[in-house]
Amino acid sequence: MQEYTVMIFRDHSSPVRRYKVARERVKRVAIGAGVLALLFAAVMVDWVRVRSDVAELDALRVESAEQRDQIAAFTEKMGELDTRFARLYEFERKVRVIANLPGAVAETGNTTPDGVGGGEEGPEDRSIVRDDVAPAAAADEPSEASAPGEVSARAAWHDELGRDARRLLEATEARELSLSDLVEGLRGKSDQLASTPSVWPAKGWVTSGFGRRVSPFTGQPQTHKGLDIAAEQGTSIVAPARGRVTFAGRKGPLGNAVEIDHGFGIKTLYGHCDAIHVKRGQRVERGQWIAAVGSSGRSTGPHLHYGIHKDGRAVDPKKYILD
Repeated sequence: MQEYTVMIFRDHSSPVRRYKVARERVKRVAIGAGVLALLFAAVMVDWVRVRSDVAELDALRVESAEQRDQIAAFTEKMGELDTRFARLYEFERKVRVIANLPGAVAETGNTTPDGVGGGEEGPEDRSIVRDDVAPAAAADEPSEASAPGEVSARAAWHDELGRDARRLLEATEARELSLSDLVEGLRGKSDQLASTPSVWPAKGWVTSGFGRRVSPFTGQPQTHKGLDIAAEQGTSIVAPARGRVTFAGRKGPLGNAVEIDHGFGIKTLYGHCDAIHVKRGQRVERGQWIAAVGSSGRSTGPHLHYGIHKDGRAVDPKKYILD
């Protein structure tokens, strides 16, 4: 049996110690050490790779969070654009009502009517022209069906934002066409526009709108053919457009009242005034002082009753207020 002899010397005076190790054992120990070294190297490589993956995952998480924030901000901006488009549509609709032009072109390209109404006053008060109902925004098209987990949340967000961007582009093109049509329709209508109510007659707060309400005096349902604008006693009342005063004086439950004929089938009425500063037959211009807010007639407090009649029918004055 082949052996290795290992001698150990401590110093010159100490005895020599000899150890005999079989060569086969030395070979086994060397092989074991090599295997352990390889295992250690493999573990270290795997550890380094895991650390790299963790760092990359952290970076991806940060990037994903940033993208979510960007998408959320973009979605919020899209919502703001939707709101502004709705306001623009409403403003255009009012301009068309005031200028007696066809309805605004909606996103679909169709023309929307300005209102319906007519008939004799009764329980349902059919003589009143109701407010238009703006067309609801088109709902997003449903995405195509897919197997669960096939489309990631990020891809779904991108698809939705793409649809919103296309919808806004189509809405922009529709508004551009509609406004171009509006500009053409307004040409040559300067006299009509100057004679059509378009501003608030008094500064205050609307305490009762146009349409059905409960009477503050009887507690019964009734039709309110105008706006009640509460304001301090003596607040100025101005003409909302050019016209001629056709009435100035006492008018039953309305107390001190003024009526202006603006031509083109439009008349305005101002009730519960404190003082009247115009007389019958007088010509007035938009913004001219005509009366003061009061509480004359059948009134619960200082306010202005503001009514508009178009071709003999009561209409909502808010349709004729741009600001």
